[in-house]
Amino acid sequence: MAENALPSRELKAAFGIAFASLILKAGIFPLHGWLPDAHSIAPTPVSAVLSGAVVKAPAYGMILLFSALSPEGPFRTAAMALAVVSVFFGIAGALLQKDAKRLLAYHTVSQMGYVLLGTASMNFVGAAYYAMAHSLFKGGLFLSVGSLGKKSRRLGEFGYRNTPLMAFSILMLSLAIGGVSPFIGSYAKGLISSDLEGAWKWAVTAGTVGTLVSFTKLNYHLSKGETGDLGPIEKLSSLALALTTLSAGLYLGAEPKLGDVPYIFAALLVFFALKFSGVLERELRGGMGEAGKEVNVLVALFVAFMLAALLIQWP
Repeated sequence: MAENALPSRELKAAFGIAFASLILKAGIFPLHGWLPDAHSIAPTPVSAVLSGAVVKAPAYGMILLFSALSPEGPFRTAAMALAVVSVFFGIAGALLQKDAKRLLAYHTVSQMGYVLLGTASMNFVGAAYYAMAHSLFKGGLFLSVGSLGKKSRRLGEFGYRNTPLMAFSILMLSLAIGGVSPFIGSYAKGLISSDLEGAWKWAVTAGTVGTLVSFTKLNYHLSKGETGDLGPIEKLSSLALALTTLSAGLYLGAEPKLGDVPYIFAALLVFFALKFSGVLERELRGGMGEAGKEVNVLVALFVAFMLAALLIQWP
């Protein structure tokens, strides 16, 4: 396709429109507005499928788009910058949540930023592996946390203190999404960062610590609460996905690294610093407001983003 696609304004316009549409569907900043609310009202299995599978379709669409049409350098740099912003915006949004499902939803915004970062840097293998890894650990987290929080999703009102198997599963999944070896998240994140240099590589490292800070918060609250009786299917499904993230990482060649230990300690220090400073007591509130107004805002953002994508490519 790339050989037959002659450079033209029409092709660049089509590329910009397609890219903006895929960003919207993937829930990447700034077109993420629909995603936290969709997760907050969806049943747990739907949330797991939505984050684990549905948002992956546009991820592979972006890989096909970039591999087929190879956008110019300035556009790729802008897309990489957007990816980094999405990573840290999602982390910040998650840290300011007291609704467990919205916390996980904001991490989809963050994690899809890594997929875009790999795609925009033309590292399609890394992007594809990270999309697959995200399907495993995020699907497992939604199923696990959703099973625990049947009566309430508010952090501090439920937890895994009386169910050690769920605690073990969620801790494993938290390490996987944090990119700690030898889980598959570490392998996939290593692929993405392997082609990056300078500030881009440091952004991945900082994102790793930020993600671990957020999941330290989640596990801190879950360790203090209890839940009702859980069925064996709920426990085993969470454990199966947690073990899959570990076995997949080992199969692909990931090995335990002492270099990951400082990230974990740094995350613990940052978490307790934020906690004692009172920052984590704040809450970024959301919810379904007036439907027409929200649709208009999202459409306006989409149009503005699409125009920006077009202007970056214009000669």
